[in-house]
Amino acid sequence: MKKTAIKVVKKTLKIVAIVLAVLVLGFAGFCVFLFMGKEKTNNLSIQVVNLESIADGAYAGSYEGFRFSNKVEVTVKDHIITGIEIKKPVLFMKEKTSDQLIDEVKASQNTDVDVISGATVSSKAVLKAVENALE
Repeated sequence: MKKTAIKVVKKTLKIVAIVLAVLVLGFAGFCVFLFMGKEKTNNLSIQVVNLESIADGAYAGSYEGFRFSNKVEVTVKDHIITGIEIKKPVLFMKEKTSDQLIDEVKASQNTDVDVISGATVSSKAVLKAVENALE
């Protein structure tokens, strides 16, 4: 009977060890995913856009930076940004944050705006997509 109990304990410990290893690897993979593209996106230079040279229309733009990738559509009428729609949002970016950023771009009529505190990298990714749409 003792041998059977020892076998059960050993088998249970192996299962626990395997589960822990899978959890640790999963967590490590998630952390890598969260930070891939962060440095590249954080170091982006956002250029000022000259709206005087942009004809009326809707312009699609995107930025590719792993989890910071996004797509936008910018509408211009009479050399004024009248709308910005996020077609594919940055992963884990709050809608409130993107709405605030869009409001600031529309108010200033340019991509030369302050990034949202606490969402610097995500803000830069969206601003770059807007810039790319208007290039």
